[in-house]
Amino acid sequence: MNTEKFNTFMNALDDDLLEEAKQPLHAKKHKFHWYSVAAACLFLVLLFQFPFQQSKVTASDLHAKGYDLHLPDAADNITYSLNEDSQTQTAQAIFSLCGDEYTYQVAKCTQSENPTQETSDIGISWNTKGLDLSMTKTDSAVSVNWYSSSANTKHTLSTSAGNSKLLSTARQVLLLTGLDVAHAPSGAEDIQYYVFPQEDLVVAETIFSYENNVYSYRMAATSDIGENFTDISEMNDDFSIIVPGDVEYCRAKISYTPEEQGKIIWFDVVPGVVYSLSTEDNASEDVLLRLANELFESMQGNAE
Repeated sequence: MNTEKFNTFMNALDDDLLEEAKQPLHAKKHKFHWYSVAAACLFLVLLFQFPFQQSKVTASDLHAKGYDLHLPDAADNITYSLNEDSQTQTAQAIFSLCGDEYTYQVAKCTQSENPTQETSDIGISWNTKGLDLSMTKTDSAVSVNWYSSSANTKHTLSTSAGNSKLLSTARQVLLLTGLDVAHAPSGAEDIQYYVFPQEDLVVAETIFSYENNVYSYRMAATSDIGENFTDISEMNDDFSIIVPGDVEYCRAKISYTPEEQGKIIWFDVVPGVVYSLSTEDNASEDVLLRLANELFESMQGNAE
């Protein structure tokens, strides 16, 4: 830039701007806000308090408070929690088993009555080996419930994996408490447990392998005490041999074709429970009678 252009530029500047430019710079003052300090203090309090509020609950912690949540040996990704704030104290375990997620809750009951009966109008309920159970279903999950009279606790196991997997897992949980809801002879293998409605009955079924054969053992409570009781085996009567028999004190009917299909059905009148034992192969009168008498457990002690 030549001298003439520089002088022209300087003469164009405002005198006030030049005077202001000569003044020294001063540090900018920041206004103090008390609420900023308060917010910072609150943040620090929450920061140190949060880990204690969210501290990990263990199975030992729950046991110390009177909760025993028995989980299958293969369960993983287990998370325990305890809710003592509500009127009903509840311990909970969320876990995975064979890729499916389950929620297991144990709630202390304030009354001695069986709470599983409360859900019988929206699901199915049944009794096996003196244990009352019920199963309910929602749009997102299915649950099985049972009641422990010794601990006065209600147990609920839920999953979205379906009835079959739910009942299998519930059986594993109950086995850890010393109770097997399935009925199978000693030495049986591949034991599976199912519960399903059949007309106006609720049928509990155990399928098992025994002596190189597969059997289905069923039982269902009924109010029909007639002589021609319901056959819950769902097998037809197209057999070459039909003979009477006895399962302990109960009159029974044995129907079979030698070395082929066969079944035995009987009715325990006093508690009102019908039974069936059936097989698709190698049926014989001796084997059906022997297994039926081995499997049968009288429920007369549970009759009201």
